[in-house]
Amino acid sequence: MFLVFGCGGGYTSVQWFRAFALVTFKPTASRSGIEPRLTCMPDDQQSNFRILCVDDHADTLLAMSKLLEHRGYEVATACGYGDALRKAHQKRFDVLIADVGLPDGNGLDLLSELQSLYPIRGVVVSGYAMQKDVEQALTAGYAVHVPKPIDVSQLFQAIERLCRTGAGPVQESTSTDARPTV
Repeated sequence: MFLVFGCGGGYTSVQWFRAFALVTFKPTASRSGIEPRLTCMPDDQQSNFRILCVDDHADTLLAMSKLLEHRGYEVATACGYGDALRKAHQKRFDVLIADVGLPDGNGLDLLSELQSLYPIRGVVVSGYAMQKDVEQALTAGYAVHVPKPIDVSQLFQAIERLCRTGAGPVQESTSTDARPTV
């Protein structure tokens, strides 16, 4: 893995050149200045939960899947609605992470279609982040709406709570620590 740290415009960036993924850190002020931290990805966190990530943006999908795999989850990716349905028919997943705007369908409808196959919990990741968008996601059965750019620690907290409890909406984090985003 190739990482380069650099400060600019109030954000610290980590470039992952081999996968062409970009992770951006919201800076934290400290006595010594800005300190980016990857506190949300401990190597010892392992899980056997299966996650289906659905997004039509290849770089976002790749970055999200690699971060989740590093966290210990088994991850499958799909680039659209139809691809997600095919994969869900081949394998059972515990959690769906889906974008709303897919080229061949609406990500909000995807969760209910997968739930007709088997129990699965959902997290929406979307650039549509107005209050009405969040309400639509919750009404569609998703437990949480994570706006893009994705706050990785918020995403991890949502998934971990869903995997641990299997129920209830996940509360948004109000912490001001440095959090990576995708």
